[in-house]
Amino acid sequence: MRSVFQLDTSKPWIQLGDFNVVRVSTEQLIGFDNSAAAEFNDCLLHIAQDDMPSKGFWFTWTNKRGGDGRNKSKLDRVLTNLAWLDMFPNAETSFLAPGVSDHCLISMAMVSPNGRRKPF
Repeated sequence: MRSVFQLDTSKPWIQLGDFNVVRVSTEQLIGFDNSAAAEFNDCLLHIAQDDMPSKGFWFTWTNKRGGDGRNKSKLDRVLTNLAWLDMFPNAETSFLAPGVSDHCLISMAMVSPNGRRKPF
C-alpha cells in the first residue's frame, strides 16, 4: 500500500476487504499478532487512510461457533483518504449480516442530496 501511495499522494483512495492481522500456522489460527497490527496501523497513518464511517455490524467476522468457543473480530474494513471523502461526501457504507459466509457483506451506496440511494 505504501508503494502505490508514493505514486501519487493527492489521488482519492478507497480500499475495502478483509484485512487479517492474525498469526496462522499451517494447521490453525494462533491468535492476534500485535506487531503486525502495529505495522498495519503505522502504514495507514503513513498513507493517510482511515476507516470510512459505517453502519451495521461492528464485528465483521465470526467463527460461527456458539458459547465459549465463539470468536468475532473486525477484519473487514472500508479505508479511504480525505480526498475520497471530499469527492464522494454522500457515500454510505454498511456491514450487513453475514448469511452463509463467516464475513459480513459490505454494501456501499451513493446517496444523492435528496436522500435517494444509488447502489455502488
